[in-house]
Amino acid sequence: MTNYITNFTATVIERIKLAYDLNTDLSLCKRLNINASTLSNWKIRDTIDLRIVLSACEDLNYEWVIKGIGNIFRTYS
Repeated sequence: MTNYITNFTATVIERIKLAYDLNTDLSLCKRLNINASTLSNWKIRDTIDLRIVLSACEDLNYEWVIKGIGNIFRTYS
């Protein structure tokens, strides 16, 4: 049996960094208002608190953050 590692957390983290032009984990932590240890734990465990992420990134398209589908930023009609 093959083990597939999805690394969902790393993907979400990279998308947020891309959207806000953040170059470091520290800048991401400031954006999300979390400690560096929290981010480190998310990466190690491949888990992420989407409530924190989505509330800190309200202008991002949630579908893009989670699935990579659509525009980066939310559009309002």
